Amino acid sequence: MSTTIHIGPGEYFMKTRSRRILMLLALALNLVTVPTSKGITNFVYTGSMSIYRSFHTATLLQDGRVLVAGGQSYLNSSEIYDPASGVWSATTGTMAYGREKHTATLLPNGKVLVAGGYSGSSSISSRAEIFDPATGLWTLTGSMRTNRYGHAATLLDNGRVLVTGGFIGNGNMITAEVYDPTSGTWSEINPPTINRRYHTATLLLNGLIIVAGGGWEILMPLSLRNYTTQALTPGCQRETLTSDGIVTRGLFFQMGNYW
Repeated sequence: MSTTIHIGPGEYFMKTRSRRILMLLALALNLVTVPTSKGITNFVYTGSMSIYRSFHTATLLQDGRVLVAGGQSYLNSSEIYDPASGVWSATTGTMAYGREKHTATLLPNGKVLVAGGYSGSSSISSRAEIFDPATGLWTLTGSMRTNRYGHAATLLDNGRVLVTGGFIGNGNMITAEVYDPTSGTWSEINPPTINRRYHTATLLLNGLIIVAGGGWEILMPLSLRNYTTQALTPGCQRETLTSDGIVTRGLFFQMGNYW
């Protein structure tokens, strides 16, 4: 059954999760979709954010609203979009540290983890903060083991968050670490084999994570790497794929890359 949401003069149907993802992309231009008489989806304007932003994050909250945080030039502000009214509202609190090119991950408890980013004056951050939609406030949590921006963050099935790659000032990174929301701490894991930034890391239905692309300028050869389920603890055993590239067991693999 489809859900109809009214926004300003129009409305759109959220029939699948992919439509919800499309909504996040459209928010970058303050656009929403509306069905036409022929069933073709168009874009129309909705409410504007309170300030200009780029290199920010947009996170769909459990109640259907959207949290936008940070952005160029290393903003510490955040605001929430309400699709029922098409209006943006500033959050009660602001982040302790301004940032851009960071990550924002929705946790199973409904809170949002923001990590890393660029903070200006050649400062690359390892700091992480938690946003609570119930209060509208930000609180500090444990910092990453390594400063980074342009990294990827992926929510795992067990509720932890995997961070891979990024940029540290003198080149792309090859490290990876995992955040535990129970303890608020980060743990390093065996790294991927290729350094990368501005890549993607997507959790698949079978529990694997595919890490693809990243950076720009030079296309590197295809590379696959498999990590066992022990990869989420420090000092894990790493194993490579067979020559035919078939993943027989493990949690993590990667393909493709730009340097």
